[in-house]
Amino acid sequence: MKPPALRRPKAGTGDALGNPVLGISGRAGVGSPVPASAASNWPKELVEQGVAIRVRPNTSLQMAAFYEARGFPASALTELKSACFMTVGVRNEREQILWLEPKRWNLTDADGKKVELIDYAHWNRLWQQHRVQPSARTAFRWTQLPESRDLHPHEPVGGNISFKPGKGPYTLAMGFRLGPDKAGEEVRIRVSGLTCSGQSD
Repeated sequence: MKPPALRRPKAGTGDALGNPVLGISGRAGVGSPVPASAASNWPKELVEQGVAIRVRPNTSLQMAAFYEARGFPASALTELKSACFMTVGVRNEREQILWLEPKRWNLTDADGKKVELIDYAHWNRLWQQHRVQPSARTAFRWTQLPESRDLHPHEPVGGNISFKPGKGPYTLAMGFRLGPDKAGEEVRIRVSGLTCSGQSD
């Protein structure tokens, strides 16, 4: 079963190329950051336990081009090129609140070793060191997956996650707590076979 089509995002949200990411469609959109070599395997899409998920990679060249156009200096672009970025779309198909909390997720490499996700605070420190202008930093933040978001029934959200490249393929184990106070059960979903763009899949 294919996930339902994505709704258009609110202003100021989108993936690393400015495409809507607040939901899931059956194919990559026009101008998608899915590399041609991975077209047969990307994006990864699934619907489990009332949660629709889509994951796709972004190439380092595409990331650099997007942020260079928004005022990032060359030194900051080098930092971006050293990381792996994936766009993750999540839609709550349940009839109760579902919490998006990427810090609770667990990414592992091909050997089962944990790979740390790079949080926004780390990136922001780098942007300060490289004297990235506030407007450019804001553009970067808008394209990242929120650090915490309560998703109401049928509400979508999306953005990028990032990590230092290691030995792929990777497995992303996601946990979503339920209920307005997070006191309900936790939905656990695993997405395997993920690759950093430029690595073999």
